[in-house]
Amino acid sequence: ELTSAKQVRSGDIPTFPGDYVAKEDSLLLINQGGEEDANGNFCCNKTHLGQCEIQLQSLDGMHYVDYSNNRTRFEDVHNGITVNDYKAHKSYDIVHNETLSKDVCVKFCPLDPEETLDNLFVDPDAKDKGQTTLNGKTVEKWQWSEVILKIIRMSTTDFYADQSNASMAIPVFQTERITPFGGKQIGSENHTWTDLKAQPVDPAKFDIAGLDDCPEDPQCQQPGWQHKRIFFRQRATWAKYAVSSRRSEERRVGKECRSRW
Repeated sequence: ELTSAKQVRSGDIPTFPGDYVAKEDSLLLINQGGEEDANGNFCCNKTHLGQCEIQLQSLDGMHYVDYSNNRTRFEDVHNGITVNDYKAHKSYDIVHNETLSKDVCVKFCPLDPEETLDNLFVDPDAKDKGQTTLNGKTVEKWQWSEVILKIIRMSTTDFYADQSNASMAIPVFQTERITPFGGKQIGSENHTWTDLKAQPVDPAKFDIAGLDDCPEDPQCQQPGWQHKRIFFRQRATWAKYAVSSRRSEERRVGKECRSRW
Protein backbone atom coordinates (compact mmCIF):
# COMPACT_ATOMS: atom_id res chain seq x y z
CA GLU A 1 0.00 0.00 0.00
CA LEU A 2 1.33 3.41 -1.00
CA THR A 3 2.08 6.13 1.47
CA SER A 4 0.72 9.60 0.73
CA ALA A 5 2.01 11.36 -2.36
CA LYS A 6 4.10 14.49 -2.17
CA GLN A 7 5.27 17.02 -4.73
CA VAL A 8 9.05 16.71 -4.97
CA ARG A 9 11.69 19.36 -5.42
CA SER A 10 14.67 18.77 -7.70
CA GLY A 11 16.80 18.18 -4.60
CA ASP A 12 14.47 15.38 -3.48
CA ILE A 13 15.04 13.27 -6.59
CA PRO A 14 17.34 10.34 -5.80
CA THR A 15 20.75 9.85 -7.40
CA PHE A 16 20.83 7.26 -10.19
CA PRO A 17 23.80 5.66 -12.01
CA GLY A 18 25.44 7.63 -14.78
CA ASP A 19 27.56 5.10 -16.65
CA TYR A 20 26.03 1.63 -16.50
CA VAL A 21 25.31 -1.63 -18.29
CA ALA A 22 21.96 -3.39 -17.88
CA LYS A 23 19.63 -5.84 -19.52
CA GLU A 24 16.55 -3.90 -20.54
CA ASP A 25 13.34 -4.86 -22.26
CA SER A 26 10.36 -2.92 -23.49
CA LEU A 27 6.91 -3.90 -24.74
CA LEU A 28 4.95 -1.29 -26.67
CA LEU A 29 1.26 -1.65 -27.49
CA ILE A 30 -0.45 0.85 -29.78
CA ASN A 31 -4.20 0.29 -30.00
CA GLN A 32 -6.28 2.55 -32.24
CA GLY A 33 -9.79 1.15 -32.57
CA GLY A 34 -9.10 -2.41 -31.34
CA GLU A 35 -10.98 -4.29 -28.63
CA GLU A 36 -9.63 -6.41 -25.80
CA ASP A 37 -10.96 -9.99 -25.63
CA ALA A 38 -11.42 -12.21 -22.57
CA ASN A 39 -7.80 -13.44 -22.86
CA GLY A 40 -6.26 -9.97 -22.87
CA ASN A 41 -5.64 -9.95 -26.64
CA PHE A 42 -6.37 -6.83 -28.70
CA CYS A 43 -8.17 -7.42 -31.99
CA CYS A 44 -9.86 -5.40 -34.73
CA ASN A 45 -13.58 -6.15 -34.98
CA LYS A 46 -14.65 -6.27 -38.64
CA THR A 47 -18.26 -5.58 -37.71
CA HIS A 48 -17.43 -2.11 -36.37
CA LEU A 49 -17.07 0.91 -38.61
CA GLY A 50 -13.98 3.08 -38.62
CA GLN A 51 -10.25 2.55 -38.88
CA CYS A 52 -8.45 0.07 -36.68
CA GLU A 53 -4.71 -0.37 -36.16
CA ILE A 54 -2.92 -2.46 -33.54
CA GLN A 55 0.87 -2.57 -33.14
CA LEU A 56 2.80 -4.73 -30.72
CA GLN A 57 6.56 -4.18 -30.66
CA SER A 58 9.28 -5.33 -28.32
CA LEU A 59 12.89 -4.44 -27.57
CA ASP A 60 15.10 -6.76 -25.55
CA GLY A 61 18.84 -6.56 -25.08
CA MET A 62 21.88 -5.04 -23.40
CA HIS A 63 22.01 -1.30 -22.87
CA TYR A 64 25.38 0.42 -22.56
CA VAL A 65 24.88 3.95 -21.21
CA ASP A 66 28.04 6.07 -21.45
CA TYR A 67 26.73 9.16 -19.68
CA SER A 68 30.26 10.54 -19.30
CA ASN A 69 30.54 10.87 -23.10
CA ASN A 70 26.90 11.58 -24.02
CA ARG A 71 26.27 8.35 -25.90
CA THR A 72 24.49 5.03 -25.59
CA ARG A 73 24.49 1.68 -27.34
CA PHE A 74 21.64 -0.82 -27.31
CA GLU A 75 22.18 -4.37 -28.60
CA ASP A 76 18.73 -5.82 -29.27
CA VAL A 77 18.50 -9.58 -29.69
CA HIS A 78 16.00 -9.22 -32.57
CA ASN A 79 16.35 -5.69 -33.97
CA GLY A 80 20.11 -5.17 -34.10
CA ILE A 81 22.27 -2.37 -32.72
CA THR A 82 21.31 1.27 -32.13
CA VAL A 83 23.84 3.91 -31.09
CA ASN A 84 22.72 7.35 -29.88
CA ASP A 85 25.22 10.19 -30.03
CA TYR A 86 23.86 13.21 -28.17
CA LYS A 87 26.78 15.39 -29.26
CA ALA A 88 26.18 14.72 -32.96
CA HIS A 89 22.39 14.58 -32.35
CA LYS A 90 21.99 11.38 -34.32
CA SER A 91 20.63 7.87 -33.78
CA TYR A 92 22.57 5.32 -35.79
CA ASP A 93 21.46 1.92 -37.07
CA ILE A 94 24.53 -0.34 -36.79
CA VAL A 95 25.46 -3.79 -38.11
CA HIS A 96 28.52 -5.92 -37.38
CA ASN A 97 30.47 -6.65 -40.57
CA GLU A 98 32.03 -10.09 -40.13
CA THR A 99 34.39 -9.56 -43.08
CA LEU A 100 35.83 -6.39 -41.58
CA SER A 101 35.36 -7.65 -38.00
CA LYS A 102 34.00 -4.21 -37.27
CA ASP A 103 30.73 -2.43 -36.55
CA VAL A 104 29.50 -0.35 -39.50
CA CYS A 105 26.85 2.37 -39.72
CA VAL A 106 23.94 1.61 -42.06
CA LYS A 107 21.72 4.69 -41.64
CA PHE A 108 20.78 7.33 -39.10
CA CYS A 109 17.89 9.51 -37.95
CA PRO A 110 18.45 13.00 -36.55
CA LEU A 111 17.73 13.76 -32.90
CA ASP A 112 15.93 16.94 -31.96
CA PRO A 113 18.46 19.56 -30.77
CA GLU A 114 16.67 19.62 -27.41
CA GLU A 115 17.53 15.99 -26.68
CA THR A 116 20.09 15.43 -23.96
CA LEU A 117 21.34 12.34 -22.18
CA ASP A 118 20.71 12.54 -18.47
CA ASN A 119 20.74 10.16 -15.53
CA LEU A 120 17.63 11.48 -13.78
CA PHE A 121 15.17 8.70 -14.67
CA VAL A 122 12.61 10.65 -12.61
CA ASP A 123 11.07 13.80 -14.11
CA PRO A 124 11.83 16.96 -12.09
CA ASP A 125 8.06 17.57 -11.83
CA ALA A 126 7.29 14.04 -10.61
CA LYS A 127 5.29 13.21 -7.53
CA ASP A 128 6.69 10.78 -4.99
CA LYS A 129 3.80 8.35 -4.44
CA GLY A 130 5.54 6.51 -1.62
CA GLN A 131 6.66 2.93 -1.04
CA THR A 132 4.94 -0.09 -2.55
CA THR A 133 5.76 -3.73 -3.35
CA LEU A 134 6.63 -4.92 -6.84
CA ASN A 135 7.28 -8.63 -7.43
CA GLY A 136 7.89 -9.07 -3.71
CA LYS A 137 10.40 -6.22 -3.54
CA THR A 138 9.98 -2.90 -1.74
CA VAL A 139 10.29 -0.03 -4.20
CA GLU A 140 9.49 3.67 -4.38
CA LYS A 141 6.83 4.78 -6.85
CA TRP A 142 7.04 8.03 -8.80
CA GLN A 143 4.53 9.50 -11.25
CA TRP A 144 4.63 12.32 -13.81
CA SER A 145 3.18 13.45 -17.12
CA GLU A 146 4.93 14.53 -20.30
CA VAL A 147 3.41 17.71 -21.73
CA ILE A 148 4.03 19.94 -24.74
CA LEU A 149 3.06 23.60 -25.02
CA LYS A 150 2.76 23.49 -21.19
CA ILE A 151 -0.79 22.05 -21.21
CA ILE A 152 -1.06 19.21 -23.74
CA ARG A 153 -0.50 15.88 -22.03
CA MET A 154 1.34 13.37 -24.23
CA SER A 155 1.75 10.57 -21.68
CA THR A 156 1.68 9.63 -17.99
CA THR A 157 4.40 7.48 -16.42
CA ASP A 158 4.53 5.35 -13.27
CA PHE A 159 8.15 4.61 -12.35
CA TYR A 160 9.50 2.25 -9.68
CA ALA A 161 13.00 2.34 -8.17
CA ASP A 162 14.94 0.36 -5.60
CA GLN A 163 16.04 3.00 -3.08
CA SER A 164 17.36 0.65 -0.41
CA ASN A 165 20.84 2.12 -1.03
CA ALA A 166 20.68 5.73 0.10
CA SER A 167 23.63 6.73 -2.10
CA MET A 168 22.31 5.36 -5.40
CA ALA A 169 18.82 4.38 -6.55
CA ILE A 170 18.37 1.62 -9.14
CA PRO A 171 15.58 1.75 -11.77
CA VAL A 172 13.38 -1.36 -11.73
CA PHE A 173 10.24 -0.86 -13.83
CA GLN A 174 8.09 1.78 -15.46
CA THR A 175 4.83 1.84 -17.36
CA GLU A 176 3.85 4.73 -19.60
CA ARG A 177 0.31 5.44 -20.83
CA ILE A 178 0.43 7.24 -24.20
CA THR A 179 -2.16 9.97 -24.84
CA PRO A 180 -0.98 11.97 -27.87
CA PHE A 181 -2.02 15.62 -27.98
CA GLY A 182 -4.22 15.28 -24.91
CA GLY A 183 -6.53 12.72 -26.49
CA LYS A 184 -7.60 9.33 -25.25
CA GLN A 185 -5.02 6.65 -24.45
CA ILE A 186 -3.87 4.86 -27.59
CA GLY A 187 -1.15 2.68 -26.13
CA SER A 188 1.30 1.84 -23.39
CA GLU A 189 4.95 0.93 -22.92
CA ASN A 190 6.33 -1.29 -20.16
CA HIS A 191 10.07 -1.02 -19.49
CA THR A 192 12.10 -3.30 -17.21
CA TRP A 193 15.70 -2.99 -15.96
CA THR A 194 17.53 -6.18 -14.87
CA ASP A 195 21.04 -6.80 -13.48
CA LEU A 196 22.06 -3.17 -13.71
CA LYS A 197 25.76 -2.61 -13.02
CA ALA A 198 27.06 0.91 -12.43
CA GLN A 199 30.39 0.94 -14.26
CA PRO A 200 32.28 2.67 -17.11
CA VAL A 201 31.42 1.48 -20.61
CA ASP A 202 34.13 -0.05 -22.80
CA PRO A 203 35.06 2.59 -25.46
CA ALA A 204 35.31 -0.23 -28.04
CA LYS A 205 31.50 -0.34 -28.01
CA PHE A 206 31.59 2.97 -29.89
CA ASP A 207 34.36 2.15 -32.37
CA ILE A 208 32.14 2.24 -35.48
CA ALA A 209 33.11 2.65 -39.12
CA GLY A 210 31.30 4.93 -41.58
CA LEU A 211 29.70 7.40 -39.19
CA ASP A 212 30.80 10.48 -41.15
CA ASP A 213 29.21 9.35 -44.43
CA CYS A 214 26.33 7.32 -43.01
CA PRO A 215 23.12 8.11 -44.99
CA GLU A 216 19.97 9.49 -43.38
CA ASP A 217 17.02 7.08 -43.27
CA PRO A 218 14.11 8.49 -45.34
CA GLN A 219 11.68 6.56 -43.10
CA CYS A 220 12.53 8.08 -39.72
CA GLN A 221 8.82 8.39 -38.85
CA GLN A 222 8.27 4.61 -38.95
CA PRO A 223 6.88 2.81 -35.84
CA GLY A 224 10.17 0.98 -35.21
CA TRP A 225 12.05 4.25 -34.79
CA GLN A 226 9.23 5.75 -32.71
CA HIS A 227 9.34 2.81 -30.30
CA LYS A 228 13.07 3.31 -29.83
CA ARG A 229 12.50 7.00 -29.05
CA ILE A 230 10.06 6.08 -26.30
CA PHE A 231 12.53 3.49 -25.01
CA PHE A 232 15.44 5.98 -25.00
CA ARG A 233 13.26 8.78 -23.53
CA GLN A 234 13.79 10.95 -26.62
CA ARG A 235 10.53 12.82 -26.06
CA ALA A 236 11.14 15.86 -28.25
CA THR A 237 12.13 13.74 -31.25
CA TRP A 238 9.18 11.38 -30.71
CA ALA A 239 6.75 14.31 -30.57
CA LYS A 240 8.27 15.85 -33.71
CA TYR A 241 7.70 12.72 -35.78
CA ALA A 242 4.29 12.10 -34.20
CA VAL A 243 3.19 15.57 -35.34
CA SER A 244 4.68 14.95 -38.80
CA SER A 245 2.87 11.62 -39.15
CA ARG A 246 -0.39 13.14 -37.97
CA ARG A 247 -0.20 15.96 -40.52
CA SER A 248 0.63 13.50 -43.31
CA GLU A 249 -2.36 11.38 -42.35
CA GLU A 250 -4.64 14.45 -42.30
CA ARG A 251 -3.44 15.46 -45.77
CA ARG A 252 -3.97 11.92 -47.06
CA VAL A 253 -7.49 11.67 -45.65
CA GLY A 254 -8.32 15.11 -47.00
CA LYS A 255 -7.28 14.08 -50.51
CA GLU A 256 -9.33 10.90 -50.28
CA CYS A 257 -12.40 12.85 -49.16
CA ARG A 258 -12.07 15.37 -51.96
CA SER A 259 -11.64 12.66 -54.55
CA ARG A 260 -15.11 11.30 -53.76
CA TRP A 261 -16.89 14.48 -54.89
